[in-house]
Amino acid sequence: DQLAITWITSRDIWYFVRDGLWGGYKSFRKDTVKLIDPLVKCKSLHEAFLQYEKDGIVARLDTSTIPEVFKGATIDKSELAGFKSIKNVVRLGRVTSITSDEIKLEKG
Repeated sequence: DQLAITWITSRDIWYFVRDGLWGGYKSFRKDTVKLIDPLVKCKSLHEAFLQYEKDGIVARLDTSTIPEVFKGATIDKSELAGFKSIKNVVRLGRVTSITSDEIKLEKG
């Protein structure tokens, strides 16, 4: 049950979407253009990642925030849907300590 999960995340990140990144051998050229074009045409990296998101190449869990980090983590669309279904997400930085009755975070 997703309501029983509390997810502590230190920060939001961009994810590669496995089933949106490469369509296979027949679409290699088109997929390569989708990957390179935003880097050439967009005015900023922020804008390029938003274009990647529109093209289904990357995704973020929370569309109300813009991730500042991309480390190449890769998920598929069903995993993304599962993550997005978790509603109790704590975004208060990294865990600084854990005891038997408390989790302390950088920002609270």
